[in-house]
Parts: sequence; C-alpha cells; structure tokens
Amino acid sequence: MKIDAATRSVIAHTAPVKPKTFNDMEEAARAMKEQDSRRDSIFRQSMEAQKHASELLEKKFQEAVKKAKETPDTESRSGISIWTEALRLSHRRDAEDAEKQ
Repeated sequence: MKIDAATRSVIAHTAPVKPKTFNDMEEAARAMKEQDSRRDSIFRQSMEAQKHASELLEKKFQEAVKKAKETPDTESRSGISIWTEALRLSHRRDAEDAEKQ
C-alpha cells in the first residue's frame, strides 16, 4: 500500500493473494457431493422429527380431550368449553414434561 504524504491518500494498493480453496477440480467436485449429501441427510432428519412431533402433539391433544370429557363439571359443557379444557390440559402436560427434562 502506498500513501501520498502530502494528501494522506492511498495512491496504490495490491490485495493480498488468497489461498486456493481446492487444489483441483476433482477435490472441489468431491466437496460439493459431500455438502449435498450432508444437506440431504439434515433435511431427512428434520422431516422425520416433524413427522413424529405432529404425531406426538395429536396424541397429547386426544388425551387432553378424553380427560376433559371425563372431568366432572356441574355446568353443562358446550363444544367450545371441551376444546378450551383440552387445550388447557395439553399445555399443562407440556409444562410438566418440560420440567421433567
């Protein structure tokens, strides 16, 4: 880097040489295939986790609905109150599960 003393401005600059990421095209191709393979694996794991998560949530919700229907109540339950109770119980179970972990 050259700086003009009078104006204190850069008058010339040479960027540092960056090292090569890969030595040859075959190495670059292998790295791309490995990256694709890792990305596919992570995607499959994510999809499987989502599949199980939705099944678990459905089971918890069905259990909460069952428990809400079994809970004695002095007033008549409308469809809305059953769902509200089911959601409340589901959230309580989730909180209890989180505390156990």
